[in-house]
Amino acid sequence: MAYYLKKFTIRNFRSISDPVTLQFTKGELTILCGPNNNGKTNCLRAMDLFFRMDPKQFQAQKDMPYHITHGSRGGKSQTTFTGTFEDDEGKEYIIKQVYKGKPATLTIILNKSEKKEDQEKARNIINQFQFIFVEANNVNLPELIRKMFTEKILALGMKKNRGQTKARERLQNFQEDCQKVVNKINKNLTE
Repeated sequence: MAYYLKKFTIRNFRSISDPVTLQFTKGELTILCGPNNNGKTNCLRAMDLFFRMDPKQFQAQKDMPYHITHGSRGGKSQTTFTGTFEDDEGKEYIIKQVYKGKPATLTIILNKSEKKEDQEKARNIINQFQFIFVEANNVNLPELIRKMFTEKILALGMKKNRGQTKARERLQNFQEDCQKVVNKINKNLTE
């Protein structure tokens, strides 16, 4: 079963206090744009946390809005991400992640249920996605592309067996050629 992300809502994460919702349309490109210091990067950081599902990556001091961390905390002292997914048959799945506490705990809720089997179903849906967030201007682009290519793309179907030896060699040659092009682009950009 294939899924696609229809909507993603962020609440109480870094500069985002009031809910911010990103809408996605199947088969269309989504562009996130706006003025500096408006929360674009924080939206991407939120999505990165959502798809990682790792409470160790959540740091309340940095990831909760300042007024909540240093204020009364009240009933809003948690960060929530809500992803609305749809499958091939048009059925919707609403997955809510709640981060709270120091160290952070993560609660995953599928369609308002916290049952263990529903949490497992939510994790399985999220694990079908590959979200790659690259944050920084000083990124070693050739190394990043090499790593993504070898760890993500080649790993999809290239297991070591006799029938795939030639295909693997062609892919490796292709990777080396791509690396040369990326190195040249990187050199020109650096100059």
